[in-house]
Amino acid sequence: MKIGIIPRRARGAGLRTSDRTVMAIAVGYALLGALWILFSDRAVEAMFGDPASLMQASRYKGWFFIAFTAVLLYVMLMRLVRRNERLQQERYRSLELLNAVADSSEDAIFAKDVDGRYILFNRAASEFVGRPVEDVLGKDDRHLFPPEQAEHLMAIGRRVLQAGNLETNEEVLETRQGRRVFLATKGPLRDAQGRVFGIFGTSRDITARKRVEDALHDREHQLRAIIGYSPSVLSLKRPDGRYAVANPNLQRIHHTTEADIVGKTDFDLYPEDVARAIAANDQLVLQTGARHSIEEILPVDGQMRTFMSHMFPVADNAGRIAYICRISLDITDAKRDRDMLARTAEDLAATLQAIPDLMFELDQNGRYLSVRTSQENLLALPAGQCVGRNVHDVLPREAADAVMASLAQAARSGSDYGRAIAIPLEAGTRWFELSVARKAGKPGDPARFLVLSRDITDRKAALDALRRQADDMVCRNTELERFNRVMIGRELDMIELKRQINALSRELGREPPHPARHVDAAVRRATEKPA
Repeated sequence: MKIGIIPRRARGAGLRTSDRTVMAIAVGYALLGALWILFSDRAVEAMFGDPASLMQASRYKGWFFIAFTAVLLYVMLMRLVRRNERLQQERYRSLELLNAVADSSEDAIFAKDVDGRYILFNRAASEFVGRPVEDVLGKDDRHLFPPEQAEHLMAIGRRVLQAGNLETNEEVLETRQGRRVFLATKGPLRDAQGRVFGIFGTSRDITARKRVEDALHDREHQLRAIIGYSPSVLSLKRPDGRYAVANPNLQRIHHTTEADIVGKTDFDLYPEDVARAIAANDQLVLQTGARHSIEEILPVDGQMRTFMSHMFPVADNAGRIAYICRISLDITDAKRDRDMLARTAEDLAATLQAIPDLMFELDQNGRYLSVRTSQENLLALPAGQCVGRNVHDVLPREAADAVMASLAQAARSGSDYGRAIAIPLEAGTRWFELSVARKAGKPGDPARFLVLSRDITDRKAALDALRRQADDMVCRNTELERFNRVMIGRELDMIELKRQINALSRELGREPPHPARHVDAAVRRATEKPA
């Protein structure tokens, strides 16, 4: 592909003489003409006294002056033209050499004249703008780019021409491939005499590199944010044990700044025994090249605190360990809570072990999730065989239905108590009382239930015996009431007989043998119900 050189119309502009040379010729011609007129007229007047001869001599003098000055101007102008042609040829030889070099470059290479018009445009530049070279040469940036970008580029060109220095800038341009980022270097074009006759430039597409740099910058920013906001104590140390990075939490522990920590070792920050233990852990990472997690006891504000430290190596591009990264989390309170929970769990396990009841965890479909008991002889199946099965697979139908009904009630009201089920076991049928409670959970989680099954076989037998005794007593009381009613009837008959005897005695004029008060008292006793 032919790389551009200025077209002929642009080349003619380069053949103009400089203002200084033109001015010198004009001044020289004016001076020569003035001297010729002054001295030639005096010489002619001195040589010819006859007016006709004087007129003729003046005419010849004028024609001689015209011929002489014409020859002189021709010689001077030819010398100027030849010199300009040599300079222009030197310039174009330089441009042609630049063309040959530019054509093999992947970077955009270009040159402009002093008016900002392109006089060289290489293949890569043509591909970037999506224009043929012939369409670019002799035109300025307004022909290639949007107005704002074009004005910016032309302003840079004017600045380079005025300063006469190299200038490197990042430029964002609209190209055929879309918006691209270029690293552009521009400088003045000089001829053999050092005169500036334009500017040259190279532009390298660094869009991909900028994306990588931006991504790295973003990643670094994110990493710094993570380090800054991490709840852990985070640091980077070189293999010699000197700190390279110390996050705010590490700074707060030592009540200082990162600048005061970087470059120091643990022996500068901690007591010797603590620093020696930390250094030993660092050496473990350096020797193995692997990740390690170790509990460390460190002094913080006069108190010894427990930290869980996670340490791992950070390698450089050559695969050598460049840093040891340490992420430490204060677990003092968590460890105390953990120990307390462990003791609580032990107490709970002991308590559950001491409870004689059977304990189950079931889902809403009646599937066993866990079984806990110290009396496996009271289970219909071994505990391990119950988990994962449904109550209908383990219990008799009536007992399973009762369990499901209790689960349904607990799902509605939160709990259910008092249902009794019978389970046939090897030792005989045993009776159990159910207590069901719904476990608390997050909204939307499947319902789970805790079921306590208490063996009430002995209690039920005792209650059955008491019921039988009560039934016997009811029967006896009924018999007693019947006997009492017979005895009362007889007594009432005797009282009526006594009344008749008293009435007969009064008819016979005798004293009644049974006083009336005694008869009334006997009536009251006979008619009153026993307490």
